[in-house]
Amino acid sequence: MSIFKRAFLYVTRKRGKTILLFAILLIMATFVLTGLSIWKASEAAQLDLRQSLGGEFDIFVDWNNSPYVVKENVSEDYDEETGITTNNFLMYSTVQFTPENIAAIKGVSGVKYCSARQDNLLPFDGLSLFTGTISTDAKYQGYTKALGVCNTEDDELFTTGTLTLADGRHISVSDTHVAIISQDLAEKNELKIGDYLTAHSYSVEDQGFTGPEIKVQIIGLFTPNLVEQFGETITTYDKIQNRVFVDLQTSKEIDGGEINYGFSALHVTIDDPQDMARVVADVKTLPGIDWNAFTVEVDNETYESAAAPLATLNELVVTLLVVIIVVSAIILALMWYSKKVTRKSVWWLFDRMIPAVAIVCFCIRFGNLMNSEIFGYPTTLPWGFEFVRSREWHQLYEGLPCHPTQIYEMLYCLVAGVTAWVMYHTYHLQKRVGLITGVSLLIFFGTRFALEFMKNPQVAEEADMTFNIGQWLSVPLILLGAYLIATSRTRKE
Repeated sequence: MSIFKRAFLYVTRKRGKTILLFAILLIMATFVLTGLSIWKASEAAQLDLRQSLGGEFDIFVDWNNSPYVVKENVSEDYDEETGITTNNFLMYSTVQFTPENIAAIKGVSGVKYCSARQDNLLPFDGLSLFTGTISTDAKYQGYTKALGVCNTEDDELFTTGTLTLADGRHISVSDTHVAIISQDLAEKNELKIGDYLTAHSYSVEDQGFTGPEIKVQIIGLFTPNLVEQFGETITTYDKIQNRVFVDLQTSKEIDGGEINYGFSALHVTIDDPQDMARVVADVKTLPGIDWNAFTVEVDNETYESAAAPLATLNELVVTLLVVIIVVSAIILALMWYSKKVTRKSVWWLFDRMIPAVAIVCFCIRFGNLMNSEIFGYPTTLPWGFEFVRSREWHQLYEGLPCHPTQIYEMLYCLVAGVTAWVMYHTYHLQKRVGLITGVSLLIFFGTRFALEFMKNPQVAEEADMTFNIGQWLSVPLILLGAYLIATSRTRKE
């Protein structure tokens, strides 16, 4: 007899077992494939999120600990009314970042942008500015911010889309005595690309911008995509339409050129926030940067907050896959054991396993409680828990007690185990094969279906669902429990 004919005869003769085995294998395959699909989608979503958000860190002079910080007394002010003398200090670092340092950092694998600025507050001759909403000291009337940069294309205001170059070109490292201004400011002063702005360098002796004349040529015009809102308070020199970008050489000349050797701070944007530690470590190994002078501050909070739900989903899917595979292997092993060893129905074996299963489930939920995970919505009941070890609780419900749904589930596991024990040892209902398993399934998954309405959504997608994933997965097992109860009188061992 051929193997195919033998298989056909076995399938037709053992229809019940064949259908059960087919159903188990089908459910196993469906869950595994669904889990793999969700896992791959989650991985792709995390990659898209990392690429869209990027990561950021700042490197700046360590003003408190750097041995290169200099503090100079530049003037003294005496108050005749109080008799108090105030000293005015100038603090700077003799070690700063150079354009070569910036280029080296930008060349590190994973770095997307590296930008730096020198801020100067000064007047430009004859330049009419847009008036701010709050008044400033008379000394600063007509002043605006001149931002000295190596490369405007990498500047944070342009890379984030706050500003867009509307005409002309960006400032580059090799430029000298050039500027980029806003299109609005150009129109207000009837300026165009190729025209010149005039300023003067800072004079320490005169305590003002009375030094040699500096002319810069306008090479580009920008448009702001984000301006202050109506009613927002802002000074004239802080208005984004009044800002002037100049090259590093011009910025040094404006400042007097004596103590300004480069940039005291850098802003670095990277492609993938997950590479943050590696990129920072690579930057710190670059030659030519004295790390006794600088410190690093990492800002990865935006990515971590946005990625947390996806990471949780990924962990849940991986856990689900492991559980499905393990449970499926156990079920198949039990079916083999029932056929080859006990020669009893698989439900006969399950009836005797329910107390042990209940204990395992009880321990799992106890672990969830200890880890402050899978908790419920806020409650005013006296037994509400504050899950202070949970980042999710702090983000959503800080200060509010929540349902300890882990304890509720521990209780129904206890009820299911005790019920199965009493049914077996007190009422001897094990003779109705499948009855104990059916009742236990109703207790386990019927109660879980109800408790899911109290639980905080495990993933964001469940927030708008009438029934969440856990409830949908409970329905087939509730129906199986009802079927086992209904057919327990006619089922043979």
